Amino acid sequence: MPQTAVSLPTPTRGHLQPPIATALHQADVVGGIALVLATAETTDQALPAVVRLCAELLGASAAAMFTYAEADDRLTCREAWGLPGGTVGRQFAPVHDAPSAECRALHRNALEQLELGRSVLASDLEGLPASRGREWVIAAPLATADERLGVLAGYGCPTASPADFTLLRAVARRVARAWVSLQRHDAERRRAQESLVLAEIARVAGSTLDLEQVLARITQRASELAGADRCSIWLWDERGGLLLPSALHGMDSAFAEQWKQRPLRLEDEPLSQEAFRTGEPVAVNDAMGDPRTDKVAVEFFNDRSILVVPLVVRGRSVGTMFLNHVGESHPYSPHDIAVASAIGSQAAIAIENARLFQQSQRQSEQLREAFQRVGEALVAGQELDPTLQVIAELAAELVLADECIIHIERLSDASGAKSPLVATARRPRVTGEAGRVDDPGAADAEAELTLPLILEGQSIGFVRVRRDQEAFHTAEKEVLQSFAAQIAVAIDKVVKFTETDRLKTEFVSLVSHELRTPLALIKGYVSTLLNESLVLPEMTRYQFLQGVDSAADRLKRLIDNVLSVTRIESEFFAIHPVELDLRSVVAEAAEATDLFAQGAQVDVQQAPEPLPVRADRDHLRQVLENLIVNALKYGAEGEAVVVSLGRTDGYACVRVQDRGPGIPPEQLERIFEKFYRVANTANERPVGSGLGLYIARRVIDLHGGHLWAENDVDGGATFSLQLPLADDDDEQQPALDE
Repeated sequence: MPQTAVSLPTPTRGHLQPPIATALHQADVVGGIALVLATAETTDQALPAVVRLCAELLGASAAAMFTYAEADDRLTCREAWGLPGGTVGRQFAPVHDAPSAECRALHRNALEQLELGRSVLASDLEGLPASRGREWVIAAPLATADERLGVLAGYGCPTASPADFTLLRAVARRVARAWVSLQRHDAERRRAQESLVLAEIARVAGSTLDLEQVLARITQRASELAGADRCSIWLWDERGGLLLPSALHGMDSAFAEQWKQRPLRLEDEPLSQEAFRTGEPVAVNDAMGDPRTDKVAVEFFNDRSILVVPLVVRGRSVGTMFLNHVGESHPYSPHDIAVASAIGSQAAIAIENARLFQQSQRQSEQLREAFQRVGEALVAGQELDPTLQVIAELAAELVLADECIIHIERLSDASGAKSPLVATARRPRVTGEAGRVDDPGAADAEAELTLPLILEGQSIGFVRVRRDQEAFHTAEKEVLQSFAAQIAVAIDKVVKFTETDRLKTEFVSLVSHELRTPLALIKGYVSTLLNESLVLPEMTRYQFLQGVDSAADRLKRLIDNVLSVTRIESEFFAIHPVELDLRSVVAEAAEATDLFAQGAQVDVQQAPEPLPVRADRDHLRQVLENLIVNALKYGAEGEAVVVSLGRTDGYACVRVQDRGPGIPPEQLERIFEKFYRVANTANERPVGSGLGLYIARRVIDLHGGHLWAENDVDGGATFSLQLPLADDDDEQQPALDE
């Protein structure tokens, strides 16, 4: 919306002494201006003295310098002497909004370096008359050969002769040239300072994964670099739709602690809403006049300008950063916004890294504890009630449900248990846990998920989880499905309690050995990352975080294998075959084992034509992953694992070959027994859980196929897998539509 013309108040200072109309005095003043321009290091140092000396040169009661923005045809007061407070920083309406043709002409004349005669500076200053008695306003353009920079003006001048105009224009030309040079120097200095600050932020983010410490340092340095009086970071809580106050610089620590206890709804914060929606910074130059701001907060903090920067990583908003200027308006330039955006990008990366690390730590610990507790419940729970209660509590914890109910409606007579049985677990909410905040004013949204409990092909009940505010994600549903199977297995163990002791022994042995290695890896990486005396390159830190992620994947892989064994032995295991091309499943399995390769190469030699089979894709991929990981584990260092595909006698064939030490002949069949493992050498302890090959053979048997191992003449071992071809034909077939 066009702004109305703004008039400057009449200068309030009394006149200086009448100008000394001698060339010597004028030369002294001009020489003083030249000395200031030559010795000043920044424009902030030079401009106050230059404006004051210009007033002395003209014998004026006041003087001012205005910068000109050609994009919006607007003047901004950059420096003033002798004018009322608040003049500096004020913006004046565009030339085209001037109330009269005469005003527009006068303004344009000043900017186009034409004679001003007895005219006032510009249309925006119409409130200041051209003359008041014998007082004049004299103005000259600040311009170089290539650029119009602004206007230099004197107010309350006792004379307005051509000589005065000539003198001011000469000074203005010299000021313009020096100003361009100083601005270039200022820009270089700012860029150097900005680079140092951004490098420091990156260093701090890399030296510690303590999110609170990282954010505190970022807000401090961002505030200093932007010249802001206050800087704050708000983290986005997607579950609750809240902005969580997480770091504040510019207020005392007692206030900051109280401030952190007051999350904001995104819907109540229009500036953050806009930043989230556009992914771009939102600049508010007039906080009190902008309709998007909270006027109560603006008045309380005395904010004049606000810049809101979205914190975005991989296209996802993780929060916002506020830069607040207090007391005086601070119009944000494109450069200011670009610098704030760069700081925001660094902050977003630091937040994401710290969160990933914390999530990895939390997930690893939860997986370890869940694995142990479920195992204990399965092998020690000869009574169903306590077993169901433990699993209900664990299910609620893992999917962050407010409540979990396990309802058993029908049991086999052999169980000896009463029906129905109900186990209920309620998880207390914890403020800030996993991004959730308890808020009495939250919307009444509720999410509920119910899964059947299947035993021996029949439904015996259900497990139901519920929580407020957000539906369950796909990953959480998959976790709960695994636990639904665990619940059915636990019930089956009540009937078959004679197997309990053996399962307990095997399980505890597995946990004590197999969890130690990935947890040790996580601990090693984390300890290194937290060592402040080590300055690690960004790539090294990223690789360490990848190592933490890989170790967590190893824990998950172990859990998946144990769950598969449990389902197989409980006779709950079932396959769901569909027609598919075996080549695509092999490619997926090879790609999934990249994390376990550790420098070794998996060479997949695909068949030239499709290999259609009827198989359960997920179980078949698990089998192939186990075979490839097994080959990587026992293969010779630096040697590739070769996976080849073909067809023979109505079967699709997969061969996984390594160049390791091979398998002792007497153990070629025993390796497919549960928990059986072979050491790489005679003096080495066996590695792995001993479950992968056991699961692989059982799954292939259920598919009507064959799986066996043999030693190669040239060294190493080969695992061969055969599945019946769906077309039962050795002729080339077209690719199947999956």
